Amino acid sequence: EDLEFTMMVNANVAATLPNRQWRVIWAYPNGPGVPNIPFTGLYYVGMNSDATGAITYEYGTIEVQVIGLVLGNPIEHKIGAAAGVHLQDGTVLIVVPKNAVGSPAPADILGEIYGRTFAGTASVTERSTSLIDGTANGTYVVSGNAACAPVVTTLCLEDDSPQIRYSNGWHKLSDPNASGGHFRLHTGNSPDDGFSLKFDVPVGKTGAVIYHYAKSPQGGSGSVFLDGSARGTISYNGSAGSLRHPQFAASARYDLLAPGSHVLELKNLSGAAYVDQICLETATSNDQPPVGPAKTDELTDALAAVGQTVHNISVTPGTLALSFVAQASTNVPIQLVLISPSGATVAVANSSAGYATLETPVSATGVYLLKVVNLSAGPISIWTASTALAAR
Repeated sequence: EDLEFTMMVNANVAATLPNRQWRVIWAYPNGPGVPNIPFTGLYYVGMNSDATGAITYEYGTIEVQVIGLVLGNPIEHKIGAAAGVHLQDGTVLIVVPKNAVGSPAPADILGEIYGRTFAGTASVTERSTSLIDGTANGTYVVSGNAACAPVVTTLCLEDDSPQIRYSNGWHKLSDPNASGGHFRLHTGNSPDDGFSLKFDVPVGKTGAVIYHYAKSPQGGSGSVFLDGSARGTISYNGSAGSLRHPQFAASARYDLLAPGSHVLELKNLSGAAYVDQICLETATSNDQPPVGPAKTDELTDALAAVGQTVHNISVTPGTLALSFVAQASTNVPIQLVLISPSGATVAVANSSAGYATLETPVSATGVYLLKVVNLSAGPISIWTASTALAAR
């Protein structure tokens, strides 16, 4: 295990002066147990700059000599090199093994701890009269590993969160096993359809995004992109569940994300695709897409052999597109036909893979007609979901 010390020095790394020493000094009763290294109860860690400004890190003990009952100059005795880094904001991190400085345990006290800066004299003396700058003495209670663990905050966005940018064709359906009791379903083969989420990782942090989805026997696939780079293919195909009640608990995690803005995208959809929720670790999203899916309406029709039914679909100002998915109670051919307010046929979709998918942009407002047609020779029940893509 290690001890990590943090100092804040000049915020401009380029301005680090040559021939300088930065020190953290503390008292601890246990010695290092290193031959030929005097120990009088004091340790130090430090950063040095040489004549060229090059940086090194070290640690050791400080011996306070007593000459004729008078305290002499405190002298450094270097034990070895330390691990360290000098960040652009002026933060200095120095790490030493615990067993090299007396093995302090969690809850032990490092006494008389203070920081000092010297100019060209630290190799000779640590005397307070030689310092350029310093801090007051204090004490520090050693923390355990848990205190050093990064703080991870998690923000989970449900499928209906307004931050998610959806294309046309995403229907909101209910299921008690889904997060929040609902999820999104997209069907059909559409390379242009999908979703995206813009989010930000704070400065000095490392973030992650986790996409939670579902699987079913009708499941297809989709391509994931992060910040424009391909990150593999999601398979929604599973052995359990159904199109409308899939099996949940699948997820894909993308982590080690640097501070700044990021975009998660899903494209190239085929077959059934699902969104349960998207979780952000140590990241936030304040995006406000101007359009998104409107309310999903579900319809159930009992149709005789070669029968049909017609539903009115009201299109209001701000509606950009319509989407429908229909599934028969048995795997038989069905058809969807969308007719505009003027009576023209807008689009026709026939079933494949056990369901029919119809997506189309719309420009005229008014009442459209959706024909749901049973093309089989026997009676069936047909379930249909209808969702518009509209301005928010």
